[in-house]
Order: sequence, then C-alpha cells, then structure tokens
Amino acid sequence: MKVKIKGSRGITLIALIVTIIVLLILSGITISMLTGKNGILGKAAEAKLYGERSSLLEALRLKISEYMIDGVRTNEEAIKKLKEEGYINEDNTININKTAVQSMSTGKGSLDTGDVYVLEQRQKVAATSSENVALDYYLVYYDRENNDIEIGRVFGFANGENKVNLAEILEDFTKNPDKYIAEGQSPTNGDRAIGTDGKAVNMDLWNTTIIDESNKKIGLYTANGSSYSPAYENDNIKDGKIQGTIPQYIKVDGKEGVYTVTEMNYAFADCTNLATAPEIPSSVTNMNYTFRGCTSLKTASEIPSSVTDLQATFYNCKSLTTAPKISNSVTNMRRTFEGCTSLATAPEIPNSVTNMRRTFEGCTSLTGLVKIKSDSIDMAYGCFGEVTNNIKVQVPKASTTYTTFDDHYGTSPNITIEQY
Repeated sequence: MKVKIKGSRGITLIALIVTIIVLLILSGITISMLTGKNGILGKAAEAKLYGERSSLLEALRLKISEYMIDGVRTNEEAIKKLKEEGYINEDNTININKTAVQSMSTGKGSLDTGDVYVLEQRQKVAATSSENVALDYYLVYYDRENNDIEIGRVFGFANGENKVNLAEILEDFTKNPDKYIAEGQSPTNGDRAIGTDGKAVNMDLWNTTIIDESNKKIGLYTANGSSYSPAYENDNIKDGKIQGTIPQYIKVDGKEGVYTVTEMNYAFADCTNLATAPEIPSSVTNMNYTFRGCTSLKTASEIPSSVTDLQATFYNCKSLTTAPKISNSVTNMRRTFEGCTSLATAPEIPNSVTNMRRTFEGCTSLTGLVKIKSDSIDMAYGCFGEVTNNIKVQVPKASTTYTTFDDHYGTSPNITIEQY
C-alpha cells in the first residue's frame, strides 16, 4: 500500500545545481579574502614582519644609546662595541639570535644567499665637505633576490663629533628614565636627566626650580621669592669646566612627564673657577646673569637661537676676551658684557635687539667697530660707559637706533656714529 504524506516536496536537480554554484562562489570569496597578498592572512603576515623589524631596529638603537652613555662618540667605536658583544658579525650582518628581542621569521641567511639584515652606511644628503665625512648607519634587509629594504637609521657620528639624535634619546628617556642614572649620583636622588650630548647627567650637582607645571618647564637655579641662587656650585668645577654637560631634559622625582630646561638665571653666578663655558641647551630662552661674576671665564659658548634674554649674562667676566655670536632671537642685551674688562671686540648686534642699556659699560679694552643691524633700539643709556678707547658705531639709516645713540653719544669725543 502506498502512503502519501501531505505537503511533502523533493529537491529538484536545478535547485541543487544553483545551491552548489552559490556555495562555490562564497567559498571562492572566502579563500580570496584569506589568501593572497592583500588577504587577511597576507596582511597578518605583513604586520608580523613589520613588528619584527621595528623591534630589531629599536633594539639596536637602544644598544647605541647605552654605548653613548658609556662615552662612545665615533662610528668606529660603536661598530667595534657591537662586534665585541656579538650583536653584529664581522661583515656587519646582524646576529638576530643575539640582537632580536622576539622570534624572527626572516634574517637567517647570509650576504651570499640573501635573507639577511645588515648595518650599512648610507648617505641621505650630499656631503658639503670631502674631509672626514662619516655616513649614518642604517638597518637594511636583503632578500633572496638581493633586493634591499631600508628599515631605518640606527646611528651616525660625523667629523669626530657625535651627531646626537636627541629626539630619539628623549623618546627612550621618557619611557625608561631609570636607564639614565649618571655615575656617582646618589641612589637616594630620584631625579633623572639627559644633557646636551644625550648622556645621563648627575643631578646631585644641580639645583632646579619648576617654572611651569602645565607646560613642563624647569629652570636651572634655586628661587627664593625674587632672589636666585646658582644651579651649580663653584666647588664642583674641575680644571675650569663643569662635570658632564648641562641638563636639557629632567624627570623630576615624584612628578609626571619630562621637564624641559628653559631658564638659566644665575646658573653659574660667581663660579670663579669656571674658565670654559659649557654648551647651552637649545631649549633655553632666558640667560639672565647666567655667568655673572665668572671672573676666570675666557671662552663663551654659542648662544642658541632659542634665547631671547641676555641681560647681564656675562656681567663682570673680567677674563672674557671674545664675545660669542649673538643669535637673531635676542631682544634684551641690557648689561650683557658690563665689566668685561678684557673684551676687545664687540659682536655684531642682530636686528632683533631692542635694549642695549649699559651693554658694554666698563669694557675698558673695547675698541674698533661696533656694527648694529637693529633699527629699533630705543634704550642705549650707558651702553659705552667708562669706555675710553675710540669706538665707531655703525647703525642703519633713518632708524630709531640712530636717534637713540646720537642722543646719548653724539657729542662724545671717542664715539663716532655712522649710518649705513
């Protein structure tokens, strides 16, 4: 007996074929999304490779930073250290088993076979001189077809001087401040700092005052109301120089973030043992009385382009014979060289300066030409007070500067004012 079930249906051949075609299309789309250069798996592999290479580059950079802290200052010294410690081989290929901080999927070959990472000197900008030009070292990957891929710059020194990439060091310092503990610093001092050369600074030697908490600005001095005390003590000066360098970035114990040194008011005031001025951080804007009373100071350091205020910077530096070049950012030169009795030649005054009150007062050795490029100096009272030698002052035509100097010195027998 046949039994018929109501509502029963069978799958037709056409419906089955359509279903199979749809499934094939969907599986094809899925496979293409997973595989291929732009597929999910391909992108994942690419991201993994990028991570490996970035990690390798960072490991090498950190190692160079450590060497710099130990005093390495040339390409040759850096390469020698990397080879001695097994991070690179004699042919400058990278020993990834020693250097890499994670498992590497590439870099297991050699220069002959490819698939190798190399520290290679490359010049990114044409050299301006053929003498002692050292190229930067880059991390480069060579594949099996000898195609090269530049991963990034690792380090570079030029003309015997360290080309400090302070931005990279600062980035590492911000993340790992406790790596930068200077030799000899007390373990109870939680402050950390890096100087103008990228090396750790012994903060036992420095006094500081936070100027601006929100903008992370700090000064090299001790402030007590309106009075200031030096940042550096005279007894800490050895052989006419400070120990190490001036701190540029400081991690203050118990405070968040890194502070930038912007002021050096009275930083070395009355340091009578100081004979050679140290490099001034490029972040400094205020140098009021920085070297006041440094009676042994003979050599001044370069004034950074960030500085605007040079009031009494070299006041009473009686041994200073040569003035530094004044940057075109400076506006205030009141009393800058007052009492510098050995100063024989004046620097050119840039067009940014507006105040020259008592700038060269008491500079009894000053003679010759004083060229002023600024046309807007409105204060020059006492600029050449007690200067008895013949001085020629050149100022721009039809300027406030000419009127100012003519009013003060137009009838002085030893001061001649010329317009150009």
